[in-house]
Amino acid sequence: MVALFGSLHRIVWRLLPFVALFACIALSIIQAGVSDSLAYLMALVAMLVTSFVLVRLKRLKDTRKLLNYVPALSTILVIGVALRLVWFFLFPTIFTSDSATYVLLANKLISGQDYTVDNTYAYWPAGYPLFLFAVHLGIFTISQLTIAVLNMTLYLMASVLLFKLGKLMFEQKPALFAVLLLALWPTHITLIGIASKELLVFNILLACVYLFLLSPALKIRLLLAILLGLGALIQPGSILFVSVFIVASWYKKEKFALQLASIAIYLLGMLMVISPWSYRNYQIFNEFVLISTNGGSNLYRANNELASGGYLAKGKVDLSHLGELARNARGHQLAKQWISENTTDFLQLSFRKMVLFLGGDSAGIYNSLRRSAQQPVKSAYVYYAFKFFSTLYWLILWICLLAHVNSAKIELVNDKELVAVALSFLYFFTVHAIFESNAKYHIPVVWALFILIAAYISDRDLIKTKTSKPIA
Repeated sequence: MVALFGSLHRIVWRLLPFVALFACIALSIIQAGVSDSLAYLMALVAMLVTSFVLVRLKRLKDTRKLLNYVPALSTILVIGVALRLVWFFLFPTIFTSDSATYVLLANKLISGQDYTVDNTYAYWPAGYPLFLFAVHLGIFTISQLTIAVLNMTLYLMASVLLFKLGKLMFEQKPALFAVLLLALWPTHITLIGIASKELLVFNILLACVYLFLLSPALKIRLLLAILLGLGALIQPGSILFVSVFIVASWYKKEKFALQLASIAIYLLGMLMVISPWSYRNYQIFNEFVLISTNGGSNLYRANNELASGGYLAKGKVDLSHLGELARNARGHQLAKQWISENTTDFLQLSFRKMVLFLGGDSAGIYNSLRRSAQQPVKSAYVYYAFKFFSTLYWLILWICLLAHVNSAKIELVNDKELVAVALSFLYFFTVHAIFESNAKYHIPVVWALFILIAAYISDRDLIKTKTSKPIA
């Protein structure tokens, strides 16, 4: 079974860079007004031609020399901070849409009011507002400036975590290269003034993988589980992310007793964090609600006759008149019914969601220049220029992976340590092939690509060899 999993995992990562290249081309053509079917055909031809050239360019594969130009950690951090400060002052933002709701809820907690909005008490996951409440000490009102300071702090913490994870697995230079990729990542830069829960989840999941690889000690795994619980409170779709560590432990051939103990610890730690909120929900509804009541309506809006893969205000059946519990239950029922009765349409829709997930990386540009901008950029040329460079950066990341697809380095995804990293990205890729999808949903796990690219541009013998014997 372990060998079969390894083979399947290797095949997936051989194909994924091609799929990402296809998705980037297809989504660009679709946004130009071309029908999906024609766009897919054109993208397939373009992908085959482009990949044929890329996998044969030896210079692209000879990327080890890039590590000679990587600056020191302090220099990278200065660059990253400077880029984010420049963006924040050049393009000031306001709170809109989801970020406005989360800030509203957090400010209500700060002012001593109930956690409720639009006559709902658990529709919006509580993790991010509670986090904002905590970091503002339950006293200070949330503002654009405090969010920018918070996001800058999260950036510095993410950089340190990424460096530590890289050093745990590689030499210092590849670890620094991963940190440099984060510093220059356009989406992270452009979200500096946005109240974005994805940036917080980015740090939490990165920390979880670091702790998992740091030590199999149960006290470390309890800390990991507590972080997983916090992540689930912030983004309920990550509640099964624990499966990444369960599978990775199995693949690492840890002793069976340790695997069972770890699973128990994961459940215990997550329950410690989630159960107080579940109890609060029970007191309000007199019914069990683990985290939030938005799962059913989200699932239905993503899977119905009108769904296009991205955000949809309402499905064919409007559920907005129902109470939040009834809306949740009815949404689950309608979604499951539609999926079971329309399997072909569901698979086609899932494919489109994969294209949306992989096909671009301009969520930060859209939010900071259009959706949440104090003064939206009215020039289409300026807006699309920024969007182009953001998407180009995303495309380059995948080209780095694609360039090594025929080399022995692709075997790195089966490295006992890198499996947890690679599975982290695949988890969100899979989840959003079912639920709503777009570029913002890959933000929490882009760090996995940074680590994989750092592995591929370094030599195989730089990977720190770990024992293949069962771990005690």
